[in-house]
Amino acid sequence: MKPLRSDGTGTRIWVVLAVLALLLSSYGWNMMLPAGVKRPAPAPLAIRQRTNRLRDPETGYQRPVPKEADFALDIFQRTFPEVTTEEHILIQRWEDIVDVFQSPELVNQLIEDEPSILRWPRRTARNALHYLEIYLGEEEAKEAVFECPFLLTKNAKNMRESLPALINVLGSKQRLQEVITKYPQLTNVPIGDFYKAMGDMTAVMGNRQAALDVAKQAMQRVARSPYVSAVPGGYPVLIAIFGNLDEAHRAIAREPLLLKWYGENFLGRLGTLRALLGREGAQAAVRKAPYLLLEENQRKSRKFELAFEAIENLFGTEKTREIVGERPELLALGWKLHRALRFAERRLGSREKVRDRFDAILERTGLAEHLHWERKPRPRNGLWTPKLRLPNGFPLNHGPWSPHTNPLGKGGPARGPWKDFEEEISEEEVAEMREDFPDDEVVDDLDDLDEGLDDLDEDAVEPVAAEMPVGHSGRTVIL
Repeated sequence: MKPLRSDGTGTRIWVVLAVLALLLSSYGWNMMLPAGVKRPAPAPLAIRQRTNRLRDPETGYQRPVPKEADFALDIFQRTFPEVTTEEHILIQRWEDIVDVFQSPELVNQLIEDEPSILRWPRRTARNALHYLEIYLGEEEAKEAVFECPFLLTKNAKNMRESLPALINVLGSKQRLQEVITKYPQLTNVPIGDFYKAMGDMTAVMGNRQAALDVAKQAMQRVARSPYVSAVPGGYPVLIAIFGNLDEAHRAIAREPLLLKWYGENFLGRLGTLRALLGREGAQAAVRKAPYLLLEENQRKSRKFELAFEAIENLFGTEKTREIVGERPELLALGWKLHRALRFAERRLGSREKVRDRFDAILERTGLAEHLHWERKPRPRNGLWTPKLRLPNGFPLNHGPWSPHTNPLGKGGPARGPWKDFEEEISEEEVAEMREDFPDDEVVDDLDDLDEGLDDLDEDAVEPVAAEMPVGHSGRTVIL
């Protein structure tokens, strides 16, 4: 019998297994987690292994981690447990911001309010603050940053173009500071001028001469600016949509986020409003409710059509245009209003009852209260921050009678808040009756009725209630 030769096959197998085990121990187990299972938050810095890659930039030798950075690192890694940026890189970013503000405590306060500052490369915060100081002033820029630390995450190249364009529209540095602290996304807006936007303005006004006439005052205003003659890309189109400079600035003061979009972004929604309400009616509607032009990740044109169709089913086209002209916020309800009115029609039995009780139905379905949410100035949830730990940044408010809040599911029959009408005489109806009939006349009529009942023989009165059909009792109808 020949002895078995050792060719090294078993050794190679053990080496391969060892390498696989090493890979799985480093990151492979995380890939093997089932879908939807999140890794736990990292442990506090006190029980984690510290970095040894932090080097002195001059000597190249290893140096200790600043003790003040521990707080910022812990806040960052608990907010973004999925981020794998090495610790020494985060420390270098933290030190760069400390070099700008000259205070570790202030920097830790900024990072506690906005941990995403450390997600961006070095000098991002430094460059953003630099351009804010140019256009706001040193003290005003730091006030804006501490009120809204999210500004330090914005791209400095875009800020260099956006800030002077915003000043040309808003008119002053003070107003610019107020707007960007509440709407920091406006520091990165598309830039344009009246020449580039003339095509979209012509589409709104109908011809080029009308577009030039409506934009003449605004062009003269921008030409007198000490900064570059640039404006946000959608600003010229907004002037054409609202009809004049004053109305456009009134809408921008109400909804500054209108400056965020390109001018062509408004044309689809404006066209739908004109198809439903006419040219003058659409202009009056957006003047009262400029938020109708905002995109907000919704199919707003379809919402307008659904809401208009639901009201038109009750009142007819001309009356619907009058109602929507007075209350354009009804168009923002869209599918919710459509479902609620159709349910009310089936519940009450006729369109006439729904038409007569239109405002009461809005109250009983919760849509009247939801209208306050639709009219609320944006951002309605406040400024987004990653500390909320929500996928879309803020909780969604679909409102009552939305398919998303339907207790029977999105595809189920329309259901939502509802309170049946009582057929009993309300206090308002009693007050109206007292106005129509003075108290003396009512008392005299009741006295005459009592005297007539006393003269009747009790046996002569037949029990008429027993002859009433099932489901009825007096004036009350059981639905």
